[in-house]
Amino acid sequence: MGLIIYNILNRIFNLLLLVYSNFNAKAKLLIAGRQGAFNSIEDKLIKEEKNLWFHCASLGEFEQALPLIEAIQEMYPQYQRFVSFFSPSGYEYQKDNPIADGIFYLPEDTESNAKSLLDVLNPTAVFFIKYEYWYHYLNACNQKDIPVFSVSTILRPDQVFFKFYGSFYRRMLSKFHFFFVQNEETLELLKSVGLENAIISGDTRFDRVNTILKKHTPLKFAEDFKGNSRLVVLGSTWSKDINLWIQYIKHHHDLKFVIAPHNISEEEITYIEEKIQVKTLRYSNIGNGLEDVQVLIIDNIGMLSSIYKYADITYVGGAFGEGLHNILEPATYGKPVIIGKGKLNKKYHEVQVLIKGGGAFEVSDPIMLKRVMDDLLMDEAFYTRACQASRSYVNENLGSTNAILENLKTILS
Repeated sequence: MGLIIYNILNRIFNLLLLVYSNFNAKAKLLIAGRQGAFNSIEDKLIKEEKNLWFHCASLGEFEQALPLIEAIQEMYPQYQRFVSFFSPSGYEYQKDNPIADGIFYLPEDTESNAKSLLDVLNPTAVFFIKYEYWYHYLNACNQKDIPVFSVSTILRPDQVFFKFYGSFYRRMLSKFHFFFVQNEETLELLKSVGLENAIISGDTRFDRVNTILKKHTPLKFAEDFKGNSRLVVLGSTWSKDINLWIQYIKHHHDLKFVIAPHNISEEEITYIEEKIQVKTLRYSNIGNGLEDVQVLIIDNIGMLSSIYKYADITYVGGAFGEGLHNILEPATYGKPVIIGKGKLNKKYHEVQVLIKGGGAFEVSDPIMLKRVMDDLLMDEAFYTRACQASRSYVNENLGSTNAILENLKTILS
């Protein structure tokens, strides 16, 4: 019965997605991308080589997969590496990334699609990142004796797996060969449903952000813009994040600000320029000079993680919406991190730990924002402790990739 309901719901979702694609650009990309997935794989496949398949929901999960993919590329070059995405946000940004031999949209989760994909790819092993669970793909891997690993897994007690009506979804968990989990809670939750095939390996994102730090290339424009001023970097912002900062920016001309919106559409950037009402400049127009510019708007993708290095204080957006963006990128540089006080923040383990340690601060309104900013700007000891807390948290959690690779030796060698 569980499988019948799953198939019905899955079919309804995909029919609605098809209708929605007439009105939404991302949905349209997903529909079109799925249709070309098998041809995309076959075009890149070298038949005599062995293959590995990594599946990521979106861009954030790809960042978690990347340290493992890079390490496998170096240690086991005999494998071709294929990456699938569910979300256009991940695929469209990474579709040309040379770290993978092929990147494609995950076709709809049906029995026939799963069989066809595995027949084409014939992977030695499959890696689902963080919290991806697709019944037919998992089942097809089991039928072909292909081991499936869950990487950087994190589970919560309120998820369907642990409800009295969640037996079908618990069956999905049982189809994984092994779990590399982030924390003790996840390990204990797996044990509570009879699954012992897991170890705590941590979160590979820590290794990822540490690599970014090590490979950092100086950005002269950021150095020039900052000059002798203190710099606040607002990363991955949405309109609600901008609204939080409007008054603060207007009344603090002694500070400089870099804003990197999550959505770099003309509409979003114009919104920022009109709301802030101080002298702004888009990065794309930086040739016009930085004189008297207080706010620099980054209207491209891919630069933010490097810009955090030049910040004195950082703000990471998204908490007021569907979910907070990556706070580990500024933390790896030892920067204090301010975030919105969103209802989903409790889902993020790293957020709760960093807040408790004094490296991150939640604010819900402009008054709280000013209070935290005053503490960081005026109390040198407080600021220093926040910086140390951020960097220490990242340092203490490095090594997840090596722990996973150690356990994959017998599979990949």
